[in-house]
Amino acid sequence: MRRLVALAVAPIAVAAALAVPAPAVGVQSTSHHKSWHQQGGDDSMDPAPPVLQASATRVAPGAAVKLTATAETEIIGGTWKVRDAGGDWRRLATWSSPDAHTGVVTKDVTARKEAGTRSFKLVAEYQDGSSVSNRVTVESVVDSSPSEPGSEEANRFRAVTWNVYYGTPVTELRPILRRLLADGVSVFLMQEMSNPDARRMLEQEGLDYHYVSYQWVVAWDPDVWSARDTWGKRLSPTSFVREDGRGPIYVDSALAHLEDRAGRTLEVMSYHLPPNVQVTHPQPERLQIHREAAATWRRLVGSSTADAMLYGGDDNVDENNGYLSGTSFWDYMRRSYTGLRQVVAPTGTISRYRRIDDFRTRGLLPGTGYTGNGGGDHKFFVSDFTWR
Repeated sequence: MRRLVALAVAPIAVAAALAVPAPAVGVQSTSHHKSWHQQGGDDSMDPAPPVLQASATRVAPGAAVKLTATAETEIIGGTWKVRDAGGDWRRLATWSSPDAHTGVVTKDVTARKEAGTRSFKLVAEYQDGSSVSNRVTVESVVDSSPSEPGSEEANRFRAVTWNVYYGTPVTELRPILRRLLADGVSVFLMQEMSNPDARRMLEQEGLDYHYVSYQWVVAWDPDVWSARDTWGKRLSPTSFVREDGRGPIYVDSALAHLEDRAGRTLEVMSYHLPPNVQVTHPQPERLQIHREAAATWRRLVGSSTADAMLYGGDDNVDENNGYLSGTSFWDYMRRSYTGLRQVVAPTGTISRYRRIDDFRTRGLLPGTGYTGNGGGDHKFFVSDFTWR
């Protein structure tokens, strides 16, 4: 596993006036003109110096910090470059002044920082068509200390189960991942992660992860979680053969034992059960795998030493919609049999109605959830969870 500092850039928004949003409670923000550098020319003949304002707000406890930079200049048609001066001077954002007299541009950038980092120093370099560089330095300070133990914020985290679909280009997955990170997701339960570039993407975006076999990944934000242990688990001794004749295929899973800053432990799993089971005549081996996987979950519940459990993945079964959904046939997937509470998405994850990507929990209370474009044939499913 690797841990890297990574940066994500959000879409440009053009502001009607120079205004910086008020920082969140407990966040300190300063906005001032620190320095001005002009290369060449007579200062008296030049327009007023460009102005950069910045504020910092925390997206989630111990996780990403959202820096909002608003730039104003009287020079039209130039380019701003905003960099983080706190470490490797990696570029946060680049944008051009609008073709308007206001010259006002607002840019949101999400900077992922080491735990405990407090000071965020932005450097904005403006360059017009004459290659004249103007520099404005703004400091923005945010408190990165963890939330007070017992607070509502400290007792809640956000997770996603996400089938990325085999072969989906990283260029499509990365913006989705950055959106999830900016939204405070700290636990990622991912399937069909066979592309090595997709796993490198996780490293590049600052996540730690555990990969099993050819598709299962659990990943986590190291600013929020540390891993006590990682391992793989075969959910069923039975194998099946795909429609194209490939096989035998076994169903494994990726697991990790995570610990948060308060010392609470969470056992997480990413799984993916065989498709084409909720049909009139399923392949017997596939249905057997489903039943044996559910029995494996029950045994893991009985042996787990974690304070809570969170499993997520692609069931390929919608117990509440579709074939035999009105009967007791699928009860073996429910809480009374597995010992895990099933948390289903608010909308379909594979079509408009079919919800086959679920969470299964013990020791957690599910909260608000939503789905979104996963880049492939599935939507991702995000949900909040609160420690009991």
